[in-house]
Amino acid sequence: MKKSIRLTLIAFLALGIGMAYASPMLITPIDVKPYPRVPEGPKADFSVEVVYANFTPYDYLHNTTEYPNATEYGDLGNPVNVTYPSKNVDDTVVLNVTNLSDKPATMYEIAFTAATEISVHQSILGGEIYGTVIYPDNGWFRTHLYGGIIDGVYLDGRWVNVTWIPEGRYWVDGSWQSMPYPDCLIGITQTYWTTTWDGEEYESIMHGPLTPDEARAFSADHTLNSTVPTLPDNASENGVWFEGVPIAEYYDLKGNPLITMMYINGSWVDVTGRVTVDTMQPFMVASDMLQNLVYTVGMPPNELYYADYYNETGTRAPLSALPKWGDWGNGRCYSWLPFGWESNLNGFSNIWAPHESKLIRFNDTSLHLYTLGDTLAGLDALLQTGKLTMYASASHYVDNWLVNGTYYNTAATATQTIELQFENTTNGYVYNAILADDQTFQLHTSRIEVVVAPRTEP
Repeated sequence: MKKSIRLTLIAFLALGIGMAYASPMLITPIDVKPYPRVPEGPKADFSVEVVYANFTPYDYLHNTTEYPNATEYGDLGNPVNVTYPSKNVDDTVVLNVTNLSDKPATMYEIAFTAATEISVHQSILGGEIYGTVIYPDNGWFRTHLYGGIIDGVYLDGRWVNVTWIPEGRYWVDGSWQSMPYPDCLIGITQTYWTTTWDGEEYESIMHGPLTPDEARAFSADHTLNSTVPTLPDNASENGVWFEGVPIAEYYDLKGNPLITMMYINGSWVDVTGRVTVDTMQPFMVASDMLQNLVYTVGMPPNELYYADYYNETGTRAPLSALPKWGDWGNGRCYSWLPFGWESNLNGFSNIWAPHESKLIRFNDTSLHLYTLGDTLAGLDALLQTGKLTMYASASHYVDNWLVNGTYYNTAATATQTIELQFENTTNGYVYNAILADDQTFQLHTSRIEVVVAPRTEP
């Protein structure tokens, strides 16, 4: 019996989307949808610095009953309780975040990552891999995918910046209706995958263009699916032209590039090694990750969204960015604070005045079942070296509204990547660049901000 998981929205995009060469071009595009370029606006200059970190590991027996969604089952299908030896790590990290400019700015995200090594490479789309893989043999986790639409690429040295997508349709009110742009772009983000589990066949939908089976089948010399198809003669009548080029980049679990895909004239094509861009984007890989945490302390600026589908008046809001899909942000531990603003932030202001500094504290406990090096000893060995690489970031914007009818990008991110030397103390592994012997951190009125205060002896 075949069981299926299906979408209520069905797009006839089996052939995907394509592109047309800028020159020569067999068909002259008409009514080309413009690329949603957001002009650059004023930005505030920030710095972020790790000034304190404490990691305290201790032995822990993890029982599967602690996590109902991770319950294990015996041969007869009955739930069983399994206990694993593990490590808990209590961590406290303090960042000094400073507005170096003469402009006030609004913070929306603050984050840090601790790992044995953090490297930053360059790629077409950018991205990040946080290197904890619990199930390395599961086909879903063999690759990392980053998909997006950029303004243009050089394919075999020729500039390409216009794409054609076949007409999409969806079922509504008992009939098929045309799917308008940019809604039709949803089709480029998806693929169908049929797999067998426990003797039964399942059909599911996932981020595309490649299923895990297809990714594994790609040839090492990239000769499979590398032929550029011919553009249909009736492309202008049966599709949409838009500025921009869809790209999908696949990486292995360690961040090594595997496959670069691009939609050309109606099909995804393997263009590995054949495309370049004017401006590359940073791609971060954290190897043997100990911890990563993200505080979202405000709503991100609009240009980071695919679209504000409807604004307050109920009319269609202007498209400010084309879609991204895949593993963006995958593996990060988010703490979304605004939903509990009164209880969690308790008066914390995410607005930094000119030249203002704030000390932001992260405090968490992480569970390591499959620890660094796949052994519990690996975690101890890592901490006993006394060295960790830390990556810290603070994302902010100056304003987030229309100016004379135009939306400007005022967002920016300050980062720091640094290898720190830790001291093994009775209170854990400590890095301290801010506290004197007679000082300690005192919580501000909020949950996440601290100040340096005199130590009070008991």
